[in-house]
Amino acid sequence: MVITTTPATAPILQAGAVRAGAHVTGIGTDMPHKNELPPALFARAALIATDDHQQCLDHGDSGHAVRAGSTTDTSDTPIGLLLERPAERPDGAITVADLTGVGALDAALASAVLRELAR
Repeated sequence: MVITTTPATAPILQAGAVRAGAHVTGIGTDMPHKNELPPALFARAALIATDDHQQCLDHGDSGHAVRAGSTTDTSDTPIGLLLERPAERPDGAITVADLTGVGALDAALASAVLRELAR
């Protein structure tokens, strides 16, 4: 698992350095000029989850990937849907979460994680 939370304005890792089966969450890209994750990583991802589709397209790492042609503007899955019905994750699949900051969703995600940990 890789979690980035920086004010970077250029990707801080290389897509090829992410191993098969890894999950990458980027949470530092909250303004259009910021960019933590390389667009090529999104091309390798079996699943792209976003906290807010339009917001991520505007100023998230997934938006940078769409503008670079590495993925499409319809290739993401809203995290809220994944909370209702988790997606199948094949062995070796790379997954990416682009979180640009939605307070209510952050609280819901934290609650879901805590419920799972309590099991």
